Amino acid sequence: MPTQRKYPISIGMTFELLQMLDERVASGGFRSRSQLVEKILRENMDDGCVHCEKIDKLTSNHLLSLPAEIEGTMEDIDNYISEKLEFRRKRSLLLETIRNETELESIISELQKHELDREQTLAWIDKLCMQGYVYQHPKDQFHVV
Repeated sequence: MPTQRKYPISIGMTFELLQMLDERVASGGFRSRSQLVEKILRENMDDGCVHCEKIDKLTSNHLLSLPAEIEGTMEDIDNYISEKLEFRRKRSLLLETIRNETELESIISELQKHELDREQTLAWIDKLCMQGYVYQHPKDQFHVV
């Protein structure tokens, strides 16, 4: 197979990006920076960045929501994901506790075992009631809808 003529170009990049490029070359089995950059360009130009298109399609159909303030590093995304997963864990724990315990003091007592304090628990219960996930029976009993 004949080799294609390569045309040298010059691009500028930050030191951090250059380090990332070098790490990827070393760990990805590429012969050179040029080979890696060429691969990245081909994937994103030839395929139109299929992964990006999928995310855009999900986002535009409200099936995937990313907050507008999330831009930048993967560390920012990791922190966002960590916060959301912790929020979901606490919410699930609260709903499960309400399914098992209906008395307010029993719910609070059970959640204190999981390091949720009284004020936080009451705020979460109020929020879930306002959102319609939980309702409060007149005798101060709570139920998951």
